[in-house]
Amino acid sequence: MRRALTAGLVAAVVLPTAVLAAMGAPRPSVLPTPLVTPARLAYADAEQRVAQLAVWGDPFGGGDVELAAGPGGGGAADGLAAGPVLPALGELTSYWYPVEQGHRYDAEASTQKFGSGPIPLDIPVSSVFVSARHDPAGDVYLRFEPFGSVPPSVVRLTCGGAVESHPVLSHDGLRVAWATQRDGTWSVAVADLPVDDLGEGGLVVQDPPADLDWCDEVGAASTLLTDDAADETWPAWTPDDERLVFSGTADDPLGDLWSVPSTGDGDLVQVTSGPEADTQPAVADVADGTRTVVAFTTTRFRGDGSVAFVDLSDDGEASTDVQDPYVGEVGSVQGSEPAWGESFDDAWVAFTSRDQDPAGDVWLAHVDTSDGLMEVDFQEPVAAVLGRSESHPSWRSPFEPDALDRPTAWLTITDGPSMIDIHDVRADGSGDERVLANRVEAPPGGGTGTPGPEPLHELSPAYHPAGDRLAYASEHAELADFTWDLSQVVRSTPADQNAGEVLANDDGTPYDHGPFDAEPAWSPDGTRVAFARSPDPQGNAPTRLWVADLVAGTVTQVTTEGEEMLSEDHDPVWTPDGSRLLFSRWFLDDRGLTGGERYAVDSTEIWWVDVVGGTATELRQQYDCGETCDNTVLGRSPALSSDGTRLAVVDLTNVADATDDGVVDEPVTAYGGIGVLTVDTTTTPPTVTRARTLTGLRGDLTATPARATVDGTDHPAWSPDGTEVAFSAHRTGQPQQRGIWAVSAADGEGLRVVTDTPGQQDEPAFRPWTDLVVTLAATPSADGTSTLTVTVTNQGPALVVQGQVDVALPPGLTATAVPGCVPSAASQLTCTLPTPLRGGAPPVVFAIPLQGVTGTSGPVTAVVTSTSPEQDVTDNTATLVPTLVASLRGISVTVDVTPGLVWVGGLPAVATFTIRNLDPQPATDVTLTTAYPAGAVPAGTEPGTEPCLQAAGTCALGTLGADATRVLTAPLGVAPFTGPPQTGLVTGTVTRTTPDPTPADDTASAPLEVRQPTIVVSPVVVRPGGVAFVTGEWFPPGEPVLVSWTPGIMGAPGPYPVADDGTFQASLPVVADTQLGPRRLAVTGTTPGPLFGEVGADLLVTPNSVAAPSFLFRD
Repeated sequence: MRRALTAGLVAAVVLPTAVLAAMGAPRPSVLPTPLVTPARLAYADAEQRVAQLAVWGDPFGGGDVELAAGPGGGGAADGLAAGPVLPALGELTSYWYPVEQGHRYDAEASTQKFGSGPIPLDIPVSSVFVSARHDPAGDVYLRFEPFGSVPPSVVRLTCGGAVESHPVLSHDGLRVAWATQRDGTWSVAVADLPVDDLGEGGLVVQDPPADLDWCDEVGAASTLLTDDAADETWPAWTPDDERLVFSGTADDPLGDLWSVPSTGDGDLVQVTSGPEADTQPAVADVADGTRTVVAFTTTRFRGDGSVAFVDLSDDGEASTDVQDPYVGEVGSVQGSEPAWGESFDDAWVAFTSRDQDPAGDVWLAHVDTSDGLMEVDFQEPVAAVLGRSESHPSWRSPFEPDALDRPTAWLTITDGPSMIDIHDVRADGSGDERVLANRVEAPPGGGTGTPGPEPLHELSPAYHPAGDRLAYASEHAELADFTWDLSQVVRSTPADQNAGEVLANDDGTPYDHGPFDAEPAWSPDGTRVAFARSPDPQGNAPTRLWVADLVAGTVTQVTTEGEEMLSEDHDPVWTPDGSRLLFSRWFLDDRGLTGGERYAVDSTEIWWVDVVGGTATELRQQYDCGETCDNTVLGRSPALSSDGTRLAVVDLTNVADATDDGVVDEPVTAYGGIGVLTVDTTTTPPTVTRARTLTGLRGDLTATPARATVDGTDHPAWSPDGTEVAFSAHRTGQPQQRGIWAVSAADGEGLRVVTDTPGQQDEPAFRPWTDLVVTLAATPSADGTSTLTVTVTNQGPALVVQGQVDVALPPGLTATAVPGCVPSAASQLTCTLPTPLRGGAPPVVFAIPLQGVTGTSGPVTAVVTSTSPEQDVTDNTATLVPTLVASLRGISVTVDVTPGLVWVGGLPAVATFTIRNLDPQPATDVTLTTAYPAGAVPAGTEPGTEPCLQAAGTCALGTLGADATRVLTAPLGVAPFTGPPQTGLVTGTVTRTTPDPTPADDTASAPLEVRQPTIVVSPVVVRPGGVAFVTGEWFPPGEPVLVSWTPGIMGAPGPYPVADDGTFQASLPVVADTQLGPRRLAVTGTTPGPLFGEVGADLLVTPNSVAAPSFLFRD
């Protein structure tokens, strides 16, 4: 939730993407035109402004002082020298106010430093900053502070249309350096300012130009100190102005520190190296001027970044190792954008930190430089409004006594947001920016003493699952006692219009809003909205999750404060079945605050709750680690893919990745980035299996593909089809100016920018889209009547909550109304789609009777439209010409079996099925069902053979064209059997989608006879010199057969002719000296193929000496 914004929750209703007629109203006489709606993405767009920050504390009383513990976890060291201009290192007090605002972007200000000497307070301090007041890309400006009777003035320094960043003034005030993209890559530019040297103190004469423009004198005359293919950003002057230190990617895509002579006459010198990201340097003399130290942002000591130090030699090289300032009692915090304050004899550093607020706060740290140390001994946030971004600090003065003798320092910071609206752009990054919500509340009456119109904040956009409405949080201003009484509610506006109203129930009444409602999320069916509610109008009391049921008109609290430490709930997201919410639970540290102040964030976790009657519980990962391991998922801002299987989590920390075979890899962390979990939200509790890092740094501090370009990725949003994840991020090593980017959800590759303009773009939300498809079919007509079948499918991921099919009939053709379809004009029907129609749901079918079909009937046209956006409308229209035939015959089948008689083991028969469409229009969903007689074995085994040709069964033949024929063949073998010949039928039956007008020819058969040849041997025991007689039956008539036996010599092999009745006889003498024992008699054919398989019988040859019974040898 974005704090310090008394905004309300808003929902929006989108206009149809096609000309959708209102149900029940008179229909147009022409068909609607489906409209192409390119994929879009909404986001919260915030202006930023330059503010001045005053920080003060109680002065030291003198002597040694024991310092209070700061929020980083430790106290300050003893023995720090007291002084009249230093605050005690306890709690600091601050306030700030804007000095540059009212423009699209005023930020990144840096004030003039004055070298190692003290700053005379009677001389005004100049500053430089970036503003988009003239050019949307942003230019560098110089601000002259008011001095005496001279008012403040601002001078434009660059006008080239390039993106400029982080300008810094030299200590003598005579030069300015900045980072520019004017040559395609980031380079460091430096230029002289057309000012006079005051001489004493090296200060600037405040004499701005009359036309407030030094573009030719400064921007056009600037010199690039770096001009290679690498990116060089964030320049910082050394105290003597002789060199500039900057971050460059020449040796490391994540950035190292380099230095270069500020005149450009000299080589670049590398200051730091290594695979870690080293960026955003600031340089100062410390320890009474005995050391020159660079403060910078690094990932060496924590993956999400922290402040570190390195000493710098006169020639621009590092003279010490990089030092972690958090080696003492004060705990490390995330940090970036360091800026030196009073540093000559007492070292203070201001920096930006997301440690206690994901949006970023400005902190101050005191650094102990004694004995060669660089150790933080105290730190505290000084510009910290939860959910509001404060960043880019720059010191305007050291701690000096104010009118109350309190040690007070002044800083310049980037404060945001000064105004938040809802914008959208094309999701492919091609632009077309629109404003969807920028409400101005006008008071009623407008009489004397009433306040003027009040611009209100709008944020946290959330699209309805149909893509036709947009929910968002919005301030809600009501006039009370001649002032504005602000609360935060949910509004409703068309997703393509800027017309938000308080979210309404289905009966038109406003939902029962609270004092502060935020972070809306639509349920998957679009009937409920979950949101976070605070009982404080400023949102300063812990929030809980509530659900507004727009059908029932009720609002119900879903989560409550647990018994654990102080917490609040954020970022609700629905599971696909609408039964549960996943959300962030923030655990808070009150830091002893009282009154209306906001708590700091101590830690964040992902939780889940059943919407009805549930108790909120941590989302845990359970896996086998030798015993049962149970990890709570640490992180925030969950985003669930539309299929409910992948959960994106910001700042995912130490979640184990269990592989498919159950092996647990190293824990997965996403430092400064987004992790993705594989989840099953249907189990109780939800199951977490796999984990991976999508953006940021991994747990081993290696970079994901996007990390070299963007950092601080936040607020993930899944594309409707689940292929991409969009998020807000700032460019690596650059000021925290956030844009919207996207990567492949599969591997984090393919980083692309969606929108990145000066200011803050945050909280992306993809607009859901659908893909409706309509098809037409009609039965052919012989009597002028037909049935028109209109089929609609939703092939897109979005829901359809309001849709229709309009059917236009040609002259002379009429239709009968059916349920769901009503006449809308003399020749038009409108059929209402049943809703909600989910993506992938079963098709919607309307069967409409038609009358008046003639041979000259024109086409029937159907168009499907809905209020959901569509990117492809080529399949939203279908056309069909009804067919009139004099005599419809439908489809038919004939069956032929050749030959009709086959023998076991011989050549197969071939069954031929001929399927014909006898009508002049295609037959759809044609099938052939086959049956085969007993003993017949289909032998179609080649790849691609239809299944009904391999065994009895059904083949799906698809669509058979008008007057088309399809022929299928099946070889038929014969399985061995015993007994007389068998005769059966080969049968084929055809069907189609619509009934056949002539079903008599839908089934056909052909006979098939199969025979098994057999032989009989007599006698079965034969002596040498004897004769064996063989008789055959059921052989192919006329086929000469051959006889053989094994072992032994066949004296009379034939051939023997087969009679017309399929029989043959043969006398087979047994040679006197032949081999004795069992023999196998075989009969084979002589025709190639063969006509039948080998037929065999057994006999026994015994010696003459054996006195076998005489009957064995009788005929």
